[in-house]
Amino acid sequence: MLSFILSASFSPSQSNRPENNLIMRTTRSNHSRITIHCPVILLLLLMLQAPSPTFAGSATWLATPATDDWNTAGNWAAGGPPNGTADVAVFDTSATTAVSLSANTQADGIAFNAGASAYTITVSPASMLILGGVGITNNSDAPQSFVAAAEKAGAGHGMIEFINSATAGNDTHFTAAGATTVPGWDGGFIGFFDTATAGSATFTTNGGSTEWAWS
Repeated sequence: MLSFILSASFSPSQSNRPENNLIMRTTRSNHSRITIHCPVILLLLLMLQAPSPTFAGSATWLATPATDDWNTAGNWAAGGPPNGTADVAVFDTSATTAVSLSANTQADGIAFNAGASAYTITVSPASMLILGGVGITNNSDAPQSFVAAAEKAGAGHGMIEFINSATAGNDTHFTAAGATTVPGWDGGFIGFFDTATAGSATFTTNGGSTEWAWS
């Protein structure tokens, strides 16, 4: 299994768009391969057809939440969980810094305030995180980590996608977790679409995939 780290600042140009608005995916596993998939907009529509929790609003993660679940309203200050195109998830210091998404979630951005703890936010199997506004803003002195989980029990892999002009931010690290040995099960997925950028983030793919595409 191949593992590598990529540090990139990437903004696709209009002139480099592939024909027919197709997605180009590079996957690293026991056998490297390149495949071409359906149009970006179709991929997003299909993923968002899955059931989603109640849409709430912008909110701050509690200092002592009851669980590690992003999609539980009680883990946020009034107004959460953030799950809407205009919502911003805010993180300060907290006793729970390993946060997991248990359902499809969309937000304008994620902001780590000055003095915030170092977090690891994991998108669980069969769940998707879409950031379509500002993206990630890290004003803390701590590195912030994001993980797209590998497929488990045939439920589908975790997906992190940046759309519109969202950025992956600074001092952030992303991991596309590797797939298991079960044939047909996929590793985690991280994608950038439209004019979204990687900022100064770093990426590790352990059999998962990182993708850049134009729409």
